This record gives sequence, structure tokens and C-alpha cells, in this order.
Amino acid sequence: GLHAVLDGSWATYEKYTAPLGVGFMVQPGHHYGPSVDGYEYSPWGTYHFADRDGVGVDRSAGTGTGYAAQYGGPWAELFESPRTCPDELLLFFHHVSYGHVLHSGKTVIQHIYDTHFEGVEEAEEASRTWAGLADLVEPARHA
Repeated sequence: GLHAVLDGSWATYEKYTAPLGVGFMVQPGHHYGPSVDGYEYSPWGTYHFADRDGVGVDRSAGTGTGYAAQYGGPWAELFESPRTCPDELLLFFHHVSYGHVLHSGKTVIQHIYDTHFEGVEEAEEASRTWAGLADLVEPARHA
């Protein structure tokens, strides 16, 4: 019911707006609906640095902004390399090719594709669940 919708909403939202830690890709001014280029050309800066060669932001100490080194050990070492960085944070800390193979065995592009559609399906299911609770929730709250 509602508990499952609320508990799963963060992961669902992340699936279609911020895969692999790339940073949110939503419409500027609100958070409803994905937009790959929503903030990419804004004064706030870029989030995904997607180009023909890959996607993600190089925040490693060796070749990027050095942001990964601001963490204490052992986290700095973990985040420094795409090989050891957790998949869910990979694109936050590294710019990798679309064909880069994740720890899951999927390529980056396949993961983005799959999770985008999973997220949409989960959002649709959450909407159906919420609609099914109409008789249990005050009309003003359920609107």
C-alpha cells in the first residue's frame, strides 16, 4: 500500500532522473519529469557531461576535479577508480564510456535504458496504488 509507495519513491525517482549517481536530470524550476538537458547548459553548471565518448563527471584526484580526495580513507580510495567505485555512484565520480561494464555485468548505457523504463513502470504502479486508496484518504488530501 502507501507504505511501499513512500519507501520506494526515492529509488523509483532516481531510476529515471539520476541513474548511477549522474546527478538529477529534470526540468528546471520543478522536479516533475525527466529532462536530459534540463540543467546541462544553465549557470548552475553541468551534471552529466555526456558527449559522444561517454557520460559522467571526472571527480577523481588523478585526472579530474579532485573532489573524490576530499573524503577520508578508505572512501577516497574507493571512489578514486571506476574499477572500485560503487555502481550507484560511478557517474558522479567518473566519466566513462557508454560501453563501460558495471559490477552488475551490464554496460552503462544498458543500465540507463533499463532503469529508466523500470522507474517509469514503478511510478505508474505507485499512481495506481494511490488511486486505489481514494476511499481511505480524505478527498482534499487525495486530490
